[in-house]
Amino acid sequence: MIVAYILTLSVYAFTFGRYFAELTGGNVDLARFASLAVLGTLGTVNIVGVKEASGVAVFTVYAKLLVLLALAAAGLWAFDSRAIAYEAAKPGGLLGAFVGAGAVFMAYEGFQLLAYDFEVMHRPRRTLRLAMYTAVPVVAVVYIAVALAVASLIGAPAVVANGEIALAAAGQAAWGPGGKIVVSVGALFAAASAINATLFATARLVQTVAERGELPGLFARESSQGVPVVGLVVLSVCAGLLAVVGQLGRLVEAASLVFLLTFAIVNGLAAVRTHERRLLEWSGAIACLIFAGFLVWRLVISDPATLAALAFLLFGVTIARMVTAHSRKHGAVMLVNPLTTASGTDDDEAKGVDPSDLI
Repeated sequence: MIVAYILTLSVYAFTFGRYFAELTGGNVDLARFASLAVLGTLGTVNIVGVKEASGVAVFTVYAKLLVLLALAAAGLWAFDSRAIAYEAAKPGGLLGAFVGAGAVFMAYEGFQLLAYDFEVMHRPRRTLRLAMYTAVPVVAVVYIAVALAVASLIGAPAVVANGEIALAAAGQAAWGPGGKIVVSVGALFAAASAINATLFATARLVQTVAERGELPGLFARESSQGVPVVGLVVLSVCAGLLAVVGQLGRLVEAASLVFLLTFAIVNGLAAVRTHERRLLEWSGAIACLIFAGFLVWRLVISDPATLAALAFLLFGVTIARMVTAHSRKHGAVMLVNPLTTASGTDDDEAKGVDPSDLI
């Protein structure tokens, strides 16, 4: 899961860099610098404290939502169904829709991030329910509206040709050069918002995993503000490297595949271990596996190198996790056993010290 978040952060940073370069007339080098700069800036904001990171998140979310809704309204007002057709799609039709759904699944990865922020929420149980049940359908509607509007404004072939900066081209088609600027700024807000939220939550996920002994204890340390600084720095650096050397399509598909497999496992475990909503949980697990299968099929045919690299990365992470867990367990035994006397009494217990504090 952490690997998927790093890939996702790199996608957001890559997109930020491309829109920044498009807005300022810069080149690829400027785009790479902007990718690194936004990760560094927002990483610093998160290190400063929770309140500052939350304030940035609220502002960027409202800004990007306003721009996206305006663009959707402009495109749907003069909707042209012929413009959204793309004859060159491979594969096309229903199969292409399934492959596409799997490839862009990472676009919905943000919702589970809310669960990692449980301890810093106000009235978390009520907030989580309200957020999940309202945000998922609202986001789905906005995504669909924007996708149809952009394709209608510039045509599906132009969407493919413009790639990650297609929204800027749609803004120019709707409102001229000024529209391109407005939409590009909105895209920058959208990417920054996604980076901020993912950094904020994933750093706390890394901290939790470290506290359970599955990552080095260094990742569990907090600053005086209660912020997991080491996790934030490592996440930002890794994502920055991928954003500089990676390609958007490969990063998106790799992140989507990892999320699909992870959510399939999570839904399956929930179905096995709980007695409520089993039909929903099994349905989620099976659906994730189906879309993951379509995505693997696409990667095998069109980009086996990315699939092989992802498999190698996940294998390496699994081995590293096993070694870390084994080392910590072995270290715990070495620390505790010498303290035990022949009578079976722990000397530190007699002194009022909890031996678990030593581990």
